[in-house]
Amino acid sequence: MRSLWIAIGLAVGCGGCALSHDLDPISDGPDDPCVAVAPGGTSCTSPPESECVGSETLRTYSSPGTCSSGECGYSYTDTTCASGCAGGACLMGEDAVELATGYAHTCARRASGAVACWGNNYGGQLGDGTTTDRSTPAAVSGLTDAVELATGGFHTCARRASGAVACWGLNYSGQLGDGTTTDRSTPVPVTGF
Repeated sequence: MRSLWIAIGLAVGCGGCALSHDLDPISDGPDDPCVAVAPGGTSCTSPPESECVGSETLRTYSSPGTCSSGECGYSYTDTTCASGCAGGACLMGEDAVELATGYAHTCARRASGAVACWGNNYGGQLGDGTTTDRSTPAAVSGLTDAVELATGGFHTCARRASGAVACWGLNYSGQLGDGTTTDRSTPVPVTGF
């Protein structure tokens, strides 16, 4: 189980963030907007979802953000989408047959069965073997036979042509189904499928 320091005691508002000198650890969840990072400091950890700015630009926000004048602010990257932008994701032309969006990441299944993901990669939910955020699609490592996708807040799963299921990303509650609570940055088989 992951723990983050959050503020308790005398709190000063910051757009859902608390600011305090008395810090205690408690378990975090995927919906925690902000956490205290040091006595007297805060960090915003729930960036807005990716969005289209016009019809050809995808804006992806980065975490953590900063707290200023009572508001959380996030840096962002704008990406020009060659085939257009819709629903907070770059369209991938006629090759993309399915899109799935998580809290701040998006994945597309190609007609070939390959999968590419982009956006926030805090827990490895892009599946590219890293935890580096990506503003353009990155191939999911070793996945070439996906027939269906599903995303959670910070994890992704694919049903393979064989009927097996593979998942990757944040795993603090065992949501990857591999019998552990270890985050995975590449697909791992779900036990029992």
